[in-house]
Amino acid sequence: MERKRIWLDCDPGLDDAAALFMALGAADRLDLEGVSTVAGNVGIDPVTRNARGLLALAGREDIPLHAGCPRPLMTAPVDAAAVHGTDGIGGVPLPAPTVPPQTLHAVDAIDAFCRRGLTGAKGTLVLTGPMTNAALAIVRAPDMLAGLDRIVFMGGVAFGAGNITPAAEFNFASDPHAAKIVLGSGLPCIMMGLDVTRQAEITPARITALADIGSPVSKSLAAMMTAYQGRVGKPVLHDPCTIAWLLQPDLFTGTDCHVDVDCESSLNLGRCVADPYGATGKPANATVMTGLDAKGFFDLLTDCVGRV
Repeated sequence: MERKRIWLDCDPGLDDAAALFMALGAADRLDLEGVSTVAGNVGIDPVTRNARGLLALAGREDIPLHAGCPRPLMTAPVDAAAVHGTDGIGGVPLPAPTVPPQTLHAVDAIDAFCRRGLTGAKGTLVLTGPMTNAALAIVRAPDMLAGLDRIVFMGGVAFGAGNITPAAEFNFASDPHAAKIVLGSGLPCIMMGLDVTRQAEITPARITALADIGSPVSKSLAAMMTAYQGRVGKPVLHDPCTIAWLLQPDLFTGTDCHVDVDCESSLNLGRCVADPYGATGKPANATVMTGLDAKGFFDLLTDCVGRV
């Protein structure tokens, strides 16, 4: 498999941590050129601190880390501290980082990553939090999109109920205008929404399999998953589905359709509007994933974490 250039924009978050470790463990196949943070699960300072700690835990502080936007484009900030803990990672301690964040803002760093693809191999932008940073980069300089082959994101729910409101998934509801901009970018989008991520259920056996690896990374991730399991009725891993698709797309099934985001209705703000039947006459702009081989997914996750 050809090594793929990727950039991870995230809001750690336990499942962002799993996505990061998965990417790091697949370094033979994925070239993680940088990480950026955005306010989401918790505020910009704790998510950036968490990202630094996760890179330190993995011994990969060589990867540039860039802090990004502290709030959504046009709506009031929300968070998921009730699910992820006030620190975002369930109170699991991380090592003190030794490398400070880069001074370049995340929006500029994403732009630079994309532009490197204008003269070399195109990159893939992976978004696992609210899409504020990516949307601002697109609005400011849409020509940089020519350096990308696609955007893979976790967000939305096409054919079911939301998880922060009856209509909306957390990342879309957190910054609906940003999600709308990303989906309107003209790039192919791979959508890992609740339709598929709800199938990636965390079970005691899957936590044990990670813990049994015995590394600092695996034990910390298992502890985060345990803390998460105690906070929600059915714990699932949303964000690492993005990385799993890049590594093993045959784990997933989905449908191509046009996807839009409701940015007008107070009742349905952030609702994903998917058109799998072509009723609007608009061309497909996303592949909405709907099916997952959960066992294969967790086997892949465990294998990657074991390589960090």
